[in-house]
Order: sequence, then C-alpha cells, then structure tokens
Amino acid sequence: MRARALVMILAAASLSGCASTQLSTARKDFYKGDLANASMTLAGAPTEDTDKVLLLMERGMVKQVAGHYKASADDWLEAVETIDRLDKVSVSRQTASFVTSDRIKTFRGLPYERTLLHTFSALNYFARAMWDDAAVEARNIIDRCENLSGFPDDAYSRYLAAFCLEVVGNADGARRQYEAADKLTKTLAITTSGALIPSKEGKATAKQNRAPGKDNELVCFIGIGRGPDGYGRTPQRGRWGLTPFVEVFSGDELLGRSYALADTASLHNQTQHKLAAIRAAKDITRVVVKEGLAASVSRDSPALGILLWIAMFAFENQAERRWETLPLSLQVARVPCPDDLRTVTLVFHGRNGVVSDRQVYSAPLTRRRATFVTFARSAPR
Repeated sequence: MRARALVMILAAASLSGCASTQLSTARKDFYKGDLANASMTLAGAPTEDTDKVLLLMERGMVKQVAGHYKASADDWLEAVETIDRLDKVSVSRQTASFVTSDRIKTFRGLPYERTLLHTFSALNYFARAMWDDAAVEARNIIDRCENLSGFPDDAYSRYLAAFCLEVVGNADGARRQYEAADKLTKTLAITTSGALIPSKEGKATAKQNRAPGKDNELVCFIGIGRGPDGYGRTPQRGRWGLTPFVEVFSGDELLGRSYALADTASLHNQTQHKLAAIRAAKDITRVVVKEGLAASVSRDSPALGILLWIAMFAFENQAERRWETLPLSLQVARVPCPDDLRTVTLVFHGRNGVVSDRQVYSAPLTRRRATFVTFARSAPR
C-alpha cells in the first residue's frame, strides 16, 4: 500500500513539473507577443487536477488577447466548473493533501483570481454581443464578491458586474454594484449611473459626463501591464509606474481617458496579509473542522466551499503558482462618442505620462442601443 502511494505521489509530481515547464514557456511567449506559440504550448498541457485550473486560466487569457473569444470563454467555464468540483471534495481528501509536496497540491486559485475568471469571461460575451450571458457572469461576480470572507474585493469587477446588469435593464442591481465599486475607490467617485469622476469632491451633484448634443457613449475595459508572478513581483512596474492611464480617441478627437479601479499587485499583497493572519490564528484547526463538516452537509453553498479551501490553503506554500497573464492595472474609460463610431484609438501612458503603446482597432466593438462596448490590453511586450 505504501509503495503504491509513493508511486502515485511521484507520478503526480512528474505531471506537475511538466505543466510548470509548459506554463513558463507559454508565459514567455505571451509576453513576447507570440500568442500562437503560447496557445500551442498550452494546447497539449496535462489536464490532471493538480494544475488544470491554472492551465485553463492562462490558456483562456492567451486566447482572449488573440481574439478567440468563444474558445477563451470555454476554457474559463471549464476552469470554474473544475474549481466548483474541487471545492466539494471530501474533507478527508483535503486533509490528506497536507502530507504531500506543495507542488502536488491542487491549484484552485486565490479568491481574487476566482472572481476575475468571471470578470474576464464577461468580456468575451461583450465581444460577441451576448448581453444575457454577460449578465449571468455579473451574478457570478457578485456571488464571489459577497463571499470573500475578508479577502480583498475589487472595484473593477464590481463595476463590470454593474455595467452587465445595466445593459440588460436591471437598473436597481446595477445601482447597487456601482455603489459597491464606489466604496472601494479612494481617489475616484463612481456615481449610481456609472459615471467616473476623478475626485470625491462634488460627488453629490455629479451627473453623467456626456458632451452636449451627444447621447452615445463608449465604455472601454482596459488592462495594462503584467500582474504579479508567483513571488509577488511585478516585472513591468518600472515601465508603467504607479498611475498609468489611457487616452481614448475617435479619429483625432479626444473622447476622454481611463481610470484605474483595481491593481492585481495590491490584490495579491492584501491576500497574502489575510493568509498570514489566518496562519497566525490559534483556532485554525477548529475552523477547518467546522467548515469542513458544514461543507459536507451543504454542498450547494459556494461560501462554505471557499471557506474550507481558504483554511486549508493558508498552510500551503504555492510559490510560482499564480495566474501570471493577468494585467497589472485594471481600468475603465466611460466617454461620450459619435453615433457612427467605427474605430477606436487608445494611447497608453506609463511612468511620468510617457506614451508607451498605441493601438488602433475596430474590434472588439459592439453596441447595445446608445452604448458602445469594447475592451483592450496593452501590448504584452
């Protein structure tokens, strides 16, 4: 029996090492702008549970940046389903993972990574004008954000959820999420109609910022830079600085600019502080047992599943296992635009306001009544 268990552990370690090599290669290709090679490398990656979620996270991002929106959505849907299944495994199997190597333990994603799975999935539905599907992701985002158990919330996901509900006519749900997003921002006011105001001053009288005579608007969800790696490092922080932003043009006309709603490095750091607090808690064993038993009798509650996972994860050292193709800065631009908008030009400003990237594109660009929707990311290089 012991020999068999040892063989299983060694086999799992071998598969995990293989997946790690493929992830490292794919990430390098991604950040060099070689999306085809990155996608090809991940296409044949092992699908065992140990790194399956992480592989699907990374592969979905590569496909989204490459413009393969349905394939990206499929990968992320599978990642979510895998996470949900893993959260429902028996307490005995969870506890047994303590005696194995950290590299063998199954990756499930940090709370903010789990939320962003739904957030970025909604973008894929925007690209295909699938508004009802995006609204489903909005409800998934809200469910994740309402069950974080003290882990960091993010205004970007809240704002995107609000917008999803807004475009399908759920005004009350949208208002609640815009209010939630506003509470998470310090130097930016978000009104109940989704307007972005760069100062809390005058918030009470702030109105939707539209140019006279223009009833149309463009809402652009923007990712800038490279998020933290497994050790929390941000390799592109030097290029982008602390306050990157994007100017949005239609032809030569400046429509407005973007504002940062979340920073994945900050989310990562806050998460590590929370995990450290859990590790320091004297009653962690009681928490594990209590939530484990609760999960075993109420498997329909995602809150219980994530609480059990949090307690177990707090003692695991999963260095180098992060969703590393996430952007660093998550931003939104909501600006007036012409009715005949066909192309959008984005000018990315980095450290000290220096222009770091410029993109001109016509897709993804969808329309819902008077609202145009798009999303973009700074060039990976």
